Amino acid sequence: MRVAILTLAPATNYGGILQAWALRSLLADMGHEATVVSLRLRPAVALRYGVGNFLIRHHLHPTKRYYIPSRTEKLRTTAELRRFIAEQVAPATPLSPKSLQKAGYEAFVIGSDQVWNPDYTRPYGAENFFGDFLTESDSRPRIVYAASMGGDKWRFTPAESEKIGALLSRCKRVSVREQGACKSLNERFGIESEWVADPVMVIGRERLLQIAGCTLKEEHTFAYMLDPTEAKTAIIQRVANSGKVKKITSPKPHEVIPSVEEWIAGFAGARRVVTDSFHGVVMSLVLGKEFVAVGNAARGMARFTSLMSAFGVEERLIDEGCAEPEALFVKPIDWHKVEEAMSALRSRSLDFLVKSFE
Repeated sequence: MRVAILTLAPATNYGGILQAWALRSLLADMGHEATVVSLRLRPAVALRYGVGNFLIRHHLHPTKRYYIPSRTEKLRTTAELRRFIAEQVAPATPLSPKSLQKAGYEAFVIGSDQVWNPDYTRPYGAENFFGDFLTESDSRPRIVYAASMGGDKWRFTPAESEKIGALLSRCKRVSVREQGACKSLNERFGIESEWVADPVMVIGRERLLQIAGCTLKEEHTFAYMLDPTEAKTAIIQRVANSGKVKKITSPKPHEVIPSVEEWIAGFAGARRVVTDSFHGVVMSLVLGKEFVAVGNAARGMARFTSLMSAFGVEERLIDEGCAEPEALFVKPIDWHKVEEAMSALRSRSLDFLVKSFE
């Protein structure tokens, strides 16, 4: 079957790139011709962004706080990420909702990742990530896989919610990435949904190591930080205990962003991991790495608590004020328990995908 995977455009977020690759790979394993698609910005939003960037670049350029890189600079710093995306994700050119409807796909999978986070999706039309790009009479299957709201609160407006309820009722099957979202959908819309794993967890350890061309080692403490701070740096230093540290953080202007393969290898070669990223936790669990996660409230705590409690590692979630993070490593994670839970969740997730196309 020719399937469109509607997700947020793979850009400079490692987790976003890998989940798109993983979901496409899983559907291909099932025999489908799957294509990752994203939507164009709504015209008014694109115009506003364009004008804003122009004004900042040409009138506020000397102020680093407002620095906007040129297209040439973006191409240089993101070269390795764009190579991986082109080779392994192979996304279609961003489409308008009408073009997506007419593109000839036989089924649509919406997800995974934060496709239900209005902060990210409103510029593209948030309702489109519930299937609004199809007409009511269009009978092609709409399947939601591992959608995330980015938090535990429903943040759509009453008008959006009314429309979303009708759209969800037209979906063949619905699944979410956070357990709390199942209850929210049922209470708000009477919609039954399933809790499934992020595609990166479903694809598994062997495929991740294979695509990165690396093996498991214990050579360094790996720190992957989306929002680095002095407090987090102190945590990293205490966990590393004077040992070798390898870091990947949100890049500064002019810095070349490391490749996806290098990012995976950072986890694969780690003795310990310190991260403030949801997908950093996913990678640590999949690759069997001792880790601590520094809670990232600005990006949504429900994503962390839902994932970590499912595997009995919620004690590894700390805040920036943790005085002795190294103490958490005295007692190793019960990896037998983690593997059992992960195997069951993988099976349920794959079963959801298979049954969605029956």
